[in-house]
Amino acid sequence: MSEKKADALALLEVAVQEHGSLQAVAEVLDVSRTALSLVRSDKYKGSPDLMHDRIIAKFGFGWHCTHTGERISPESCKSICTSEPPVQNPAAMRHYRTCQNCSRKIKDES
Repeated sequence: MSEKKADALALLEVAVQEHGSLQAVAEVLDVSRTALSLVRSDKYKGSPDLMHDRIIAKFGFGWHCTHTGERISPESCKSICTSEPPVQNPAAMRHYRTCQNCSRKIKDES
């Protein structure tokens, strides 16, 4: 089994646990549940590499943001939590304040 395939299948299993079902993960990936089931069982007749790439692109990095609940890259997280407070935008300010108290807050090293 290739390393990419192994990574994609491991990420798929984690995503199923996080989202609660294969159907929910399929909706996030915008593919059918049947296609994901076939990828899982190594019987997908299409291009499994494309499906593996899609899984890795969606679930392969970062963590879930405590404010939005969506997966966020470390770079995006750092840019939000180390920026100047967005005093003119109440929604962005709520996000910024959540970041300041987050356990994953990335310190600015400059």
